[in-house]
Amino acid sequence: MNCKPGQLAYIVDDCPYTGKVVEIIEMQGWVHGYDNCWWVKAANWKMKTTNGMASTFLYPDCYLRPISGVPVHDEEEREVSA
Repeated sequence: MNCKPGQLAYIVDDCPYTGKVVEIIEMQGWVHGYDNCWWVKAANWKMKTTNGMASTFLYPDCYLRPISGVPVHDEEEREVSA
């Protein structure tokens, strides 16, 4: 599995949505021949569905890659001994 709930991910290998960013919401399971499908929410775009346009929809895990950043740590002030 590529993703986890709460992560941001981008879509790969699925034109015209390749490169689009989504937030992973929750696992749905098997859908239309794909074993692992997620409910995802699009950040600033909508997908054309059979019922119109939607910003929340199902997407197969195999077409998603998580976006991971550099871990952020609080800066520590170091005292200089005199």
